[in-house]
Amino acid sequence: MPSSHSFPPYIIPYPFELYVELYLSRFPKHDLFPFILDSEILEEHHDEETGHRSIKRKVKLNIDAPTWFKKLSGIHYAIFIENTEIDYKQCTMTIRTVNETLSERVLMNDITYYKMDASNPGQTEFQQSGKVEFLKSI
Repeated sequence: MPSSHSFPPYIIPYPFELYVELYLSRFPKHDLFPFILDSEILEEHHDEETGHRSIKRKVKLNIDAPTWFKKLSGIHYAIFIENTEIDYKQCTMTIRTVNETLSERVLMNDITYYKMDASNPGQTEFQQSGKVEFLKSI
């Protein structure tokens, strides 16, 4: 049975453009984000005329688990495919993330959405939802 999560909207006290720049600076690796072990851009498109940018990347993340669990499971990191769609004219960014590491056992989908806050253009609104479905026992 699938399990879903979602969070109520959250306000980030920074303008949309700055937050997008900060978000993109995490990749391929950044000292402030040590859980991101590596990343690789698979596809990227940018249309200056429409203000639309799309980035598909493979991201290697450290698993926050005890060493004994990593050794027992044989899983030392997780691989995710992340599709980022940025619309600079509408001030929106949508990030769709899918688990690749255990995809034959677990479907994990996450959608994160950012937009300029309608009541204060100097802030960014954040929303997140996701779904986990176990296909086989781990």
